[in-house]
Amino acid sequence: MTEERKQELRQLLSEVIKNVDIQSHSGENFMPMPKYIENLRARRQSYRPDLSGVLHYRPNVPDGSLKSRLFDFIKAEFAKYIRDDIPEYPRIQPASYGLRECGMPTGFSLERLLEKFLEIAIVKDLETAISAFDKCTTGTQGHFQKIVLLRGIELCLESEQIEAFERVRTVQISDGIQLVRMPLVPAESPNLPPYLPEDGFMTLLFRAPLMNFLRRTLIVIDCAVTPIFFQPHPIADLPKDNLNPFHFEILSAEFPNFDVDEFCRALSLSCNSGVEPMLEWNYIDEDEIFSMRGEGAFGGPNDVPQMGYEGTVFVSDAHIDEAKCLYETLVNLNPNVKEKLQIPITRWIKSKTPEEPIDKIIDLGIALEALYAPDSSSGEIRFKFAVRAACYLGDYENNRRTLMKEFNKIYDWRSKVVHTGNLPNKTKNTPFTHEEIKQFIEGAQDLCRKSILKVLEDGRFPDWNSLILGGEAEGEG
Repeated sequence: MTEERKQELRQLLSEVIKNVDIQSHSGENFMPMPKYIENLRARRQSYRPDLSGVLHYRPNVPDGSLKSRLFDFIKAEFAKYIRDDIPEYPRIQPASYGLRECGMPTGFSLERLLEKFLEIAIVKDLETAISAFDKCTTGTQGHFQKIVLLRGIELCLESEQIEAFERVRTVQISDGIQLVRMPLVPAESPNLPPYLPEDGFMTLLFRAPLMNFLRRTLIVIDCAVTPIFFQPHPIADLPKDNLNPFHFEILSAEFPNFDVDEFCRALSLSCNSGVEPMLEWNYIDEDEIFSMRGEGAFGGPNDVPQMGYEGTVFVSDAHIDEAKCLYETLVNLNPNVKEKLQIPITRWIKSKTPEEPIDKIIDLGIALEALYAPDSSSGEIRFKFAVRAACYLGDYENNRRTLMKEFNKIYDWRSKVVHTGNLPNKTKNTPFTHEEIKQFIEGAQDLCRKSILKVLEDGRFPDWNSLILGGEAEGEG
């Protein structure tokens, strides 16, 4: 906008704000302006499910003449974004549609745009609202955050005191990418970040109770979307391979193509824990005009899965640095090697989740067999499995003999549970104790992790025949 248009809008908006009331969707109830401002300011600062009812109230301009003048101004500035194939219902399509996938291909009404504009002016100030308005009409890029809820890790440092668990903790992965741990107790809930989805967010389908986030770790990624508003086209006119007209990018110079799944694998290996992405959603700052919601739309996931407590994993700066190095290795790995490692890594991570011992043993058996004997027939698997693993991980003869016995035992336990559904016994009538089973599984997990890390360090699988015969042949690329 020109400075003259900004001044015109400033004067008009100042007059409109003096005549605004806060009305419910039904138009039957009103909220006092001070309460509305207090509630929305609190909601912009933190996660406040107790204030979600404020979303059912919107700014209303009773003076029809004033409202028409503001509407005309908005229409003039947003002309190129307005879809008017239905004259009585002109509408626009903000980037929030593409981000939230809220099922509104027809976009939002101009009425909703006006309400969002007034909301920012009321809760913040006129200049913030005018700046946001100008950004939408002249800018090409809007900012948002991608939030990923993880399982398998409770981020904390070994040196942290108990009271530190009551605070939100942030660890920088890179510029624009953070690990964030939610506090241990709900006492801190008023200070939880605002990007957590709220309970009962304008739809009965949405449920995100506070307890689902306590002790959890999130990945928070700063992103950008282009354009901020888009002139909607009929679906038939959009490219067949991309019905979403918005372009997204990650605002990290170090990791512009950051892959959450791959980083979780790297973090799992560095922290020796099964870290998995469980849920993701996008968050747009409430002071952005394109952060619009329509009836039935929501700003977060439909359902946050119930997850039991999985224990504490102590994470140091060294773990984060190692995870970053492993991540770089994984994303740049030879495609053939990467494909061969998918099953071992996936199954190893699965064995670190709260499964039953039988399931863990099966997962580890599959992971190790995929590493050491993917090319063997059933009659020779046990021998190849053990001798290849012993030669690959062992440094000298006695060490290799010990490793061969351990891998034979892993194979035998895996065969027992697969064929009978039962764990083996120590003797005919004496079962292994819970602690012995636990130690066996942890030993197998450590050997599997060590094998994966060695392949990653080498960047290839070895040539098994040459390895066993003591040669130096190049491995498989």
